[in-house]
Amino acid sequence: MHSISFLGVGVQAVVSLLVGIRLASMARRTGRFPELALSLATLLMPVVGYPSALVAIALERAQLPGVTPVFFVAVSAMMIGVSLYYAFTWRVFRPGAAWAAALWALGTWLMLGSAGAATGHLELRGSIDAGIQSARGWAALTIAAVVTAYTWNTFESFRYYLNARRQLRLGLVEPAVCNRFLLWSMSTGGWLVLAIVSGIGMAAGQNPLESAGFSLAVGVVGLVNSACNTLCFMPPQWYLDWLSRPRAAQGV
Repeated sequence: MHSISFLGVGVQAVVSLLVGIRLASMARRTGRFPELALSLATLLMPVVGYPSALVAIALERAQLPGVTPVFFVAVSAMMIGVSLYYAFTWRVFRPGAAWAAALWALGTWLMLGSAGAATGHLELRGSIDAGIQSARGWAALTIAAVVTAYTWNTFESFRYYLNARRQLRLGLVEPAVCNRFLLWSMSTGGWLVLAIVSGIGMAAGQNPLESAGFSLAVGVVGLVNSACNTLCFMPPQWYLDWLSRPRAAQGV
């Protein structure tokens, strides 16, 4: 179980690093915000956030110093990453909607507040688990905000995928573009599954960061997300050739 978790976390960290650098390069060329937001979110969460949380837990178990600052880096990276997902969804899918801007602002406030609250409770209670349990109100709000972010992103991406499929039948869009919406909705859907599993664990009185079941889910989702992100942002030529075939194009 732990081997799958570490494999998934490791593979996703490497793939996310490559994808994040690729998106950052694209943002530098285009000067557009969505590419920048997505590159930062991709780098902050799987590359910095979750691995740092594992390091903080390891330091605490070994009774070594540095737990609080490392944990602060971890939760800050993850919460800022989620807030950037809000921003990306708003600017790409609903740029003219006032309610989408309000949802981004509310989600960002909850994410940044959660980072400070989690670290503050850790410092007061003396351990990660006790800190999380004592901040159950903030934890519930945080998980609800994270679930909202990934639900929104997954829904909008899949909605665009369905629209792209209709355009594909008319020859108005390339198969690879249509497939990219599907892959991205699957990737964010994986994060959504993790957020829901985390919420269920919190409701049961467990710390997701120290739960074997959550660790297994992180590993499996990490492997699936790595495959989706590779095919979405760094597709090999054989995959593009397969998508261009008539039968494959009908199912993208």
